[in-house]
Amino acid sequence: MPYLREFSDDEIAKTIFTFLFASQDATSSAATWLFQIMAQRPDILDRIREENLKVRNGDIHAELNLEQLESLKYTRAVVRELLRYRPP
Repeated sequence: MPYLREFSDDEIAKTIFTFLFASQDATSSAATWLFQIMAQRPDILDRIREENLKVRNGDIHAELNLEQLESLKYTRAVVRELLRYRPP
């Protein structure tokens, strides 16, 4: 039977900290590349804005619900292509 040992609170905290920051790094990397692509391709940014405004019925301050978020087909396609092109 393998030897199992207990972990100290410090070891557990450091492990959780590592996982949290690893996930943030991937998210920030993807967001950075998304902003870069939109800066280089204003046509993509314009289409994302148009789609977003359409879903919000022209009100830029309206909150989005899950159904509305799922209807953002072009935006979803851009994000998926970005993740394929530049995986975090």
